[in-house]
Amino acid sequence: MAIIFGITSLHENRKAYTFRCKCVVNIKFTSYGIAKHHFIVQCHMINSKAKTLTAKSYFFTLSIIHAVFTFSVFLFTIIVFMRADNVVLGSTDSESVFIYLVPIIAMISYFGSNYFFNKQLTSIVKSKSLKGKLMPYLQASIVRFAFLEGAAFLSSVSFMINNNVFYLVISLLLILYLIKLRPTKKKVMGHLSLSLEEQQYFQIENKKPE
Repeated sequence: MAIIFGITSLHENRKAYTFRCKCVVNIKFTSYGIAKHHFIVQCHMINSKAKTLTAKSYFFTLSIIHAVFTFSVFLFTIIVFMRADNVVLGSTDSESVFIYLVPIIAMISYFGSNYFFNKQLTSIVKSKSLKGKLMPYLQASIVRFAFLEGAAFLSSVSFMINNNVFYLVISLLLILYLIKLRPTKKKVMGHLSLSLEEQQYFQIENKKPE
């Protein structure tokens, strides 16, 4: 189980209402013969006093989201590997579709996620305010992580069905790339091309963006 905290703003009748988001992610693995895995995600919105997102809470939210995406597919892959019998190398006639489909989707997720992320960055960096950069950056990062996680899950499921190490290798490579994308202050500042004044926001944990 993991808990994600964040900030959500709603606008109604020209009034802004800010909520603190508490997202509880329960990951349950249930097996029925040929393993079927169910993932339950429950998000609860907790009303709180309006507060501006600080550097510390922003990076905490971004890091937790990345950890949930990475850990969930990594745990799933480990469970599938531990349950596998008669692991084989090479391809067979029965898996001809998977042998082409899995690597193609893996490449699409890799290049597609980077293309989408970089395209979003070009519009994000044009924002004049720091507030206008942070939340779109968070959203673009989530989409990027989701692309890679989905392809890794597909590879792991293909390994579960065919017991072919080829799919396991693809899944592990995508997971390793997900780990490489772990968000840091230095990466975020570099991606957003922040000015020296904006970089001060990340140097003081409780400083609020302007």
